[in-house]
Amino acid sequence: MLPLITKFSPILPQHYEILRSHMMCLNGDDRYQRFGSAISNDAIDKWIKTLSWDEFQLFGAWRLDYFARPVELIGVLQLAPMNTFGSYELAMTVLQAYRRRGIATAMVSTAIKIESLQRIKKIICQNGHPVMRSIVRTLELDAHYQNVPPKMHILCERPKQNKLHMVAYD
Repeated sequence: MLPLITKFSPILPQHYEILRSHMMCLNGDDRYQRFGSAISNDAIDKWIKTLSWDEFQLFGAWRLDYFARPVELIGVLQLAPMNTFGSYELAMTVLQAYRRRGIATAMVSTAIKIESLQRIKKIICQNGHPVMRSIVRTLELDAHYQNVPPKMHILCERPKQNKLHMVAYD
């Protein structure tokens, strides 16, 4: 198997159709994990059309071709500001074919290190998904778990060294 070459960069309004296509590829379980319910294609369309591009931070993991050109959006990380200063809710997707390759871990690691996101003090993950627990362990982050409703609070201490990284940053 050839190594996967990726790039992590912001998703902007001009990526509307690419983001829509990525979200439409998610199966019912993936949609449930991402949105909290198995939403329809119409609901995804509505979500993207009403997305507050100024309020949310959206980043994509892009698969690159041999000439380092983005060819496919394989992962999306969204940070939405919460009521408390410095707290953001994290939502993330990775296409099925690219899972178990460290894409989600690299997206979280990179997002924590981005200079413009230094104001992030805490990340909230709804449902306490097992993948997020694994990412927290891998990145050696400090997390607190809540059972009802299931939620994970990740404290964002800035890492002293890069454990994981994407090939290129924008």
